[in-house]
This record gives sequence, C-alpha cells and structure tokens, in this order.
Amino acid sequence: MQSVSFVGSHVFYMLWLPTLFWLGQAQYGRHLTILLALCLYICNYIKDMLCLPRPQSPPVVKLASNLYSIEYGFPSAHSFNAVIMAGFTAHYFTQGIEGTPLASAMWIGAATFVFSIAFSRIYCGMHTLTDITGGLFLGVCMLYTWLHYFAIIEDWITQSNYGTYIGSGVSAPPGPC
Repeated sequence: MQSVSFVGSHVFYMLWLPTLFWLGQAQYGRHLTILLALCLYICNYIKDMLCLPRPQSPPVVKLASNLYSIEYGFPSAHSFNAVIMAGFTAHYFTQGIEGTPLASAMWIGAATFVFSIAFSRIYCGMHTLTDITGGLFLGVCMLYTWLHYFAIIEDWITQSNYGTYIGSGVSAPPGPC
C-alpha cells in the first residue's frame, strides 16, 4: 500500500513529468506540470489555513512514517493530485474517441487509480475519510475548471510573448527594472 501511496505523491510526479517532455508530449506535460503546481499551492494553502491534524496514533496505526506525518491532514493532497492527474490524463487521451470502449477503459482506469490512492491513504493511517473527501472534492472542482479554461491557458502559453518563454524553455527578456 505504501508504494501505491507513493505514486500519488508530488515527489513521484516531479520524477515522472520530465519523461513526458523527453517522449515528445510537451503540451500534455506542460498541462500536468501547471496542474500539479496549482494543486500543491492550493492544497498546502488550505492545510496551513485550517491547521487540521492527521489521525491520532493510536488508535490508528500509521504504516507510513515520513515527512508527510508532520504536515496537516485536511485536505488530502494525494487525493487532490490523483483526481487532477488521472482525470486530465483520461480527458486528454480520449479526445476524439468519446463513446468507444477504449475511452471507457481509460476513464475506468482513471477512477481505479484515484480510488486506490485514496484508499491507500486511509489504509496507511495518514488521513481520515473527511480528509480524503475534501481532497477529492477540491480535485473535481479544479479539474472541472481546468477542462473549461485550459484552451485559453494553452493559447496564452504558446502565443503570447511571456507565455512563449514559459512553454519553450527560453529565458524571458529582462523586465523594465
């Protein structure tokens, strides 16, 4: 279960995302990178504002002991990440094949991934059901928003002066200061 939990962590995504660029999936990788950054920022901001603790140990036996155990619990960043990453991946790769068995399989795979990450966090004693539900809700809200506005963001990245620098890896020109 701890290995499943690792797959939902931001450390895993930071190791995995560069491979997308190396494999020629720059647009997909760019969107996942922006989504991960937004997810981490929003989730950690909420955690720091609410300061809600993780489950008490005992009665819960924590199977995972790492740096995450000293952070606050609500909302679950793993659940938040899983919804956003799996949902966007399924959406991205099912464009144009909606209603086919392959598209259905992609969405079922995404839902299975999200469920396994969420369950692993409860199983490892790192989150309560409330923490997981909060992370899932925030993930669904952010994914819904992103899917409606990602075309605008992609246009800004690829067509504006400063967005081009972000998308291409070229340094931006010095500002007016």
